[in-house]
This record gives sequence, C-alpha cells and structure tokens, in this order.
Amino acid sequence: MVAHRSGGGQLPPPGPAPGLLRRRSDQADDHRGIPYPGPITAPTTHRDELEAAIAEAHAWGRPVAVHAMGDELLRMAVECGADTIEHAFACTPAAADVLLRDGLTFCPNLVVTETWDRDAVCCRGLPEWMAENAVAARSGHHELFARAVELGVAVCAGVDNLPRTGPHDYGIEHAGQVIGLVRELQLMRSLGLGAEETLRAATLNAAVATGVGARSGSLEPGKAADFIVVDEDPLHDVAALQSAQQVWLAGRRAH
Repeated sequence: MVAHRSGGGQLPPPGPAPGLLRRRSDQADDHRGIPYPGPITAPTTHRDELEAAIAEAHAWGRPVAVHAMGDELLRMAVECGADTIEHAFACTPAAADVLLRDGLTFCPNLVVTETWDRDAVCCRGLPEWMAENAVAARSGHHELFARAVELGVAVCAGVDNLPRTGPHDYGIEHAGQVIGLVRELQLMRSLGLGAEETLRAATLNAAVATGVGARSGSLEPGKAADFIVVDEDPLHDVAALQSAQQVWLAGRRAH
C-alpha cells in the first residue's frame, strides 16, 4: 500500500478500497498499491479506507506494507494493523513509540534520505516539489530510527529508488560507490543497532516481514541454503558484504 502523495491536490473522499484489492488479488502479482498524489507531509488517506484495505488484504492472506509519511499517518497505519512500516519519512523521533506494536516491522530506508537531498534532486532536473519533499523526508528520519533502536523496535533493511549512476545500477542500487543495501546496514549500525541485529535486519527479519521466514532468512535445517561467502567478518565491519566471493542458492553454488 502506498500512502504517499507526489503532486498537489486535496485529500480525496473515501473510495472502494476493499473492492479494488479484491479485484487485484485475483491476479498473479502479490503486490498491490493504492497511490495518492500530493506533498509528502500532507494527510494521505482516510482511516476507514485504510482499515478496510488492510482488513481485505489480510483476509486474502497478504501482509500489508504502508509507506507512512508524517506522524499522523504513521500512527494511523500502525493502529489499523499494518504489518510493516516503510520509510516513516518526515516523522519526528517522538513518534517512535508507536512502532513497538507486536508483529510490526519497521523498514526505514535510511540511505534514501541520506542520498536524496535538494542538490541530488535539482541536478537531475526534477521538479521543485520533489526537492521540497526530499528536505522534509530527511527531517528527523535518522533520529527516529535511533530512537526506535533504543526502544527495541523490530527492524528490517531495504533500499528504495536511489539515484541511478548508469545502466549497471539497475537491479543492485548503489549509494555512490557502495551497494545501497550495504550502505543501509552501515547507517543502521552507526545509529545504534548491534552488529548481529544489523545482519539480522537484512536476513531473517526481512524474510519474516515478507512472509517467507519459515523457508528463508537463516541457515537452519529445512530452510533454503541461500548464503554468500565473504573474506572478512561482517560483524566487525559490515562493509565486508560489499565483496561477495561466493553466492549459494538452494545449496548450490551460483557464483
């Protein structure tokens, strides 16, 4: 579910969210989006519509990720039953307490707000409202994550739409010369997350959040043997993940 507006306009009246999800859930793709246009800090959806959409998705056995921007929508998404909170851009550190709900995982995308600043937006010829949103998104974001770590909030690691540096950058996003996901883990570590918890954020926590924790995310009997081999210890320096020497999928070496 996308609760983020990317242009102008007023908050629309409540719509037929359950019917929309019901029609789309018959299709092969498990990912459904409900987009809204507008400023990043503006209210983005009605509570009854969000509740209905989440209930319908859960009735189909689908986890729900809400892209929550601003304290108001963050609290509403958690109270309505979201399974994961994506981003939480433009939120204040004081809002971290709502993320402590059982069964909820926070995916902050810290590298997004580190990378997309006003200069990064403007030098690409993108519109001014995007530059304003980039500034608003960063305000308090890393501080919110640090507070969430202090509180013991469950977190997982991910990246989203980083600036592209060339054709090679599709599929594996980069933050400068660093793989985007590795940079995300570096930021998590620098903001107080423990070494083991940082690796777990990119492995088991991510698998659980996406509904595949029973078969992936950790090396245990009965799970897929998906792993990489690196030369250095990522518990000492997570940058070791930047250079995988071997890649194994389902117990077979793929690279």
